Amino acid sequence: MNSAGLPVILSVLGVSVGSALAGAQKSGHGAHPILSGQKLVFQCRFEAEGGPRALRVALELPSPGDPRWLNQTVELPAPLPPIRIVQYLPNAVYEQEVVADSSTAAKPAVQLSIDGPKLSYRRWLVAGDSERNRLLSLIATWRYMAVTDQRERDELLTQFENELTRDPVLIISRKDGSVARKLEARPGSVHTLNDLSCTVRVQKFFPHFAFDDETKEPINKSDNLLNPAALVQVQHRGQTEQRWLFSKFPDFDRHGTWDLPYRLALDCPLERQSTDPDYAVVTVGRTAHEVWVRHDGQTTTKPIGPEQPIDITGSRYTFHIARAVPSGRFVEGFRTTEEKGGVTALQIEYAVASGENRRLWLEIGKQRVVNTAQGPIMVAFGPPQAAAPDEH
Repeated sequence: MNSAGLPVILSVLGVSVGSALAGAQKSGHGAHPILSGQKLVFQCRFEAEGGPRALRVALELPSPGDPRWLNQTVELPAPLPPIRIVQYLPNAVYEQEVVADSSTAAKPAVQLSIDGPKLSYRRWLVAGDSERNRLLSLIATWRYMAVTDQRERDELLTQFENELTRDPVLIISRKDGSVARKLEARPGSVHTLNDLSCTVRVQKFFPHFAFDDETKEPINKSDNLLNPAALVQVQHRGQTEQRWLFSKFPDFDRHGTWDLPYRLALDCPLERQSTDPDYAVVTVGRTAHEVWVRHDGQTTTKPIGPEQPIDITGSRYTFHIARAVPSGRFVEGFRTTEEKGGVTALQIEYAVASGENRRLWLEIGKQRVVNTAQGPIMVAFGPPQAAAPDEH
């Protein structure tokens, strides 16, 4: 265990503490249907010279009510690679699966089954996947995490109990994750780290980061911790770099493209309006499972076995682990359907660091982050007034 404590565990596992709802999967309810003649746009947000930038492109759709294969290219400023829009489905069903995989990139996963009098559905949660390790519904929220041993489990539980009341911190480490340090995130604070041979300055901290489309400048909308972000400057051996860190989007970082040899993250609690229970399903050593629940200021824990139902507090629903894969690979997609209640989906293609082209499905109104060799790109699509929200 590194002296920086539990946030280091969560950083290694790919879990951003306090971001339980950010990018979370939804419960399976359908979205509002696309209206006849409605215009749709594809949006990108990315870091460029001078700071964050946004780009909107109208989708080339003769009719938004018809499925269509597209070959529309979205050119981005160099050196970012272009994005190709591949397929559009106005009424689609989401499908996901985890297949066994013994490679080093594979991760533990569990399939949760939520069952009740009006609706039942299943969702896969994948440890270490910042977009697929959370589930949000109208009656509760879930997170899935995996640790290697009992010591990590105990420290993870301590942070789960205290995560909503702690102060925001920065986590900096070498690129391999070693020598991690936890730093105060107060604006104006300066941290000289001899063991990492660098100086870190917190230039700005916005509890509620937003992006002003008119001025093209980041702004703070309120003092509520709804979208925490920090502007950080790092100095190392005569070089200086500056970057925005987002608590809700831990993957929004230029993986492998920064010259300075560090990884940084903003670890910050998020304010919640809901009083629904917050569950964490935790796998210890890839085989044993526990469920933790935080509700009304209390945290309880218990072991959970396959098919063992857990009552969801305040509802007539239950959930259980339908399947568990100790080492797996997540696969997702959409297919068109004639049934009512489907979602609108868009498939895009982009180049990753290896030069390989990778495809990704987007659901209307939901933002995703794609990591390219030249930096991350935040992508979304939807009606013009909703596709470019001013928040990250």
